[in-house]
Amino acid sequence: MKKTILAFPLPVAVDAALPFLSERLHLQLPANAADLLMIPGCPVSFTGKLQGPAAGLDDIFADHFALTDAERCAIKAHGSLFFLQCSIGKPAEFEAVNKVILQFLGAGVPGVYMEQSGCAWSAAAFRAAVADTLPMEAWLNFIAAKGNLCTLGMESFGLPDLNISLASGDMDGLKNVLSCVADALFRDGLEVDTGTRWNDGEGNDFEFRKEQSALYHKGDFEYNALGLWKLLKK
Repeated sequence: MKKTILAFPLPVAVDAALPFLSERLHLQLPANAADLLMIPGCPVSFTGKLQGPAAGLDDIFADHFALTDAERCAIKAHGSLFFLQCSIGKPAEFEAVNKVILQFLGAGVPGVYMEQSGCAWSAAAFRAAVADTLPMEAWLNFIAAKGNLCTLGMESFGLPDLNISLASGDMDGLKNVLSCVADALFRDGLEVDTGTRWNDGEGNDFEFRKEQSALYHKGDFEYNALGLWKLLKK
């Protein structure tokens, strides 16, 4: 199972990052980068890493979600990057890590990048996404390829990615279907197998079919070793 890796563009340079993390977020980094980092109030263990700024980071964010001019300027002007790595195996841990992200954003961090899925959100966009009834959508990337819409990022929750034909509906509707299924699989513990039927609550029936991931190959960053669930509209 892939680790969850979160990157935060800090508004201060590397030499001011440790005081920023300590004063704004009450974090004390361990002397050894491989040692676990405990965040106050969070049951999840992390490892943390600090590094210098990345050129073109604002373009990565803008490619994923539209930024305001002020958001783009803030991300472009970041002085350092702070990485948190953890494992998320249970819904309670998912909720806890979301709270950690919100703490960073509330401390003045302009956004968060999720390396395992390629999602990049400004502070305002992430807050809006996790406040929705389907917070899993904030953690998933959606890629249209070979006539299908496919999720990226499900392996970090211990699950195969999801795939549905673009002919099954409009783009927003298909994203909603995949988000609903992702939410049901991880947060509600829905158990499925090839042939399992699922209804989206709006009169549409789908059938699950287990496939090997066809979009990416082993060794590709996007590759999900747990495979792929194909949703077939009936």
